[in-house]
Amino acid sequence: MKGRISESCRAQGERASRPFRDWKSYRSDVPHTGGTPMPPGKIREVAQGERASRPFRDWKSYRSDVPHTGGTPMPPGKIREVAQGERASRPFRDWKPYRSDVSHTGGTPMPPGKIREVATFGDAPAMKLVIRLALAVALVSAISCSRPGPGTLRVLCGSSMAAPMKELAKDYTQKTGAVVEFDLGGSETLLPKILAGAAGDIFVCHDPFEQKVRDGKRWDRAVAVGYLQPVLAVQPRNPRGVRSLADLARPGLRIGIGDPRYSTCGELFLRALDQRGVTKSVMPQIVQQARSPSDVANGLLVGALDVAVIWNFSAALYADRLEVVDMGLTYPETRVTLIGLTGSPNPRQRDAFLQWCSRPEALEVFRRHGYTKTQPSDNHP
Repeated sequence: MKGRISESCRAQGERASRPFRDWKSYRSDVPHTGGTPMPPGKIREVAQGERASRPFRDWKSYRSDVPHTGGTPMPPGKIREVAQGERASRPFRDWKPYRSDVSHTGGTPMPPGKIREVATFGDAPAMKLVIRLALAVALVSAISCSRPGPGTLRVLCGSSMAAPMKELAKDYTQKTGAVVEFDLGGSETLLPKILAGAAGDIFVCHDPFEQKVRDGKRWDRAVAVGYLQPVLAVQPRNPRGVRSLADLARPGLRIGIGDPRYSTCGELFLRALDQRGVTKSVMPQIVQQARSPSDVANGLLVGALDVAVIWNFSAALYADRLEVVDMGLTYPETRVTLIGLTGSPNPRQRDAFLQWCSRPEALEVFRRHGYTKTQPSDNHP
């Protein structure tokens, strides 16, 4: 027994006298020749000292999820410290290898906060350039979507004038190749958009909206193309025998008008009644006040009304399904105008289209659609 102990002492002394090169020989799980294995604490001390003496190149060799030959793996905190130090020493190029949702060979992924830090500031000048380019592309795309393209006219058109305008636009496109886009709606609905600076070249409306465009500093020039005028329409052959203002006061008669809060046609009709002093006698017979005169015309066509106060162009549109009765009422002149808007994206195209619509052939289109004014007859009861 004493001889074996002496051999062990001599072996350990020889190992201690030569520089440490291979710590695998000190494995604690294999009996040493001397019979007493190196304590685990000593193994860690020697192994870590050897690692610290050489530059760090590959932190994958320090995996904490694989048992080292020495029996004690490098602590996770040490792995993060060495790995992060190595990453910080080289410029950041690709953050994808640092994904926090994929297990790294080292067993401990980079914290999400560190990923954001490296991705945001690792290559700041390049990232700022990319962000600026992306914002510029998004801005150009937004502008191109909100504004008409080259050679395209954007016309904000009151729905009462849609039919003749579409006919003129079709002819203009066939002759010039320019595209005409319409934004249709009530004149009272389109006006706020224009005053708020909406992109557009031309606003088609009727009085009194032209003056409001002038007041809003969006008026550049205008062309008058026709007239609107309220008319009293009845069913074919006038079955209720309505021929005078006195007849409108007849109890049981069903009259429909445009709501004067929204409809210029209904407002003008009530003013005419005031001028003749018959408002109180006629109002009880008004059973419908629609937002649009077109809805009033439909009420007459389906038989829900006996008399409808509508625009002249609606009477012309349904000339074969209703009759117009002249009661001698007078109305102020209500022009239909095409207004060239300031701030037009295509001012040359805008002016060319206005010139096209001022031709006699264009004015005839509006007359054919019923946008004409008539003088009241003197031969009325």
